[in-house]
Amino acid sequence: MTRPRFGPMTGGLEMDIETGDPVAPQTLDKLARDEQRRQRVMTRHFDLVSDLAGGGGPVVRLIAAKLAARIDHLISQDEQAAAYLALLKDLQAELRVGERVIADEVQDLFARD
Repeated sequence: MTRPRFGPMTGGLEMDIETGDPVAPQTLDKLARDEQRRQRVMTRHFDLVSDLAGGGGPVVRLIAAKLAARIDHLISQDEQAAAYLALLKDLQAELRVGERVIADEVQDLFARD
């Protein structure tokens, strides 16, 4: 428990009633720890924002890969889409429909910024 001491005979520092020691060094240590924690939190926040919104961050790449796989799966389940895909394969078109759709969408998304 601390209590500020005021008056002409006091040193002006807050004193710990139980120990009689000044509170200021403990407070400075706590402020330093709080600042370090704030810096760590801000760094992690900026890293996350970079991963989510940055061009080709790991989160964006993971979502794009999963979406491309899902589109490929949906195309294989749809008869009409599967027929179109078979035609493209027969023509030996080097085109991966799912990846191209995702690449175009991601490129359009980043072009808007």
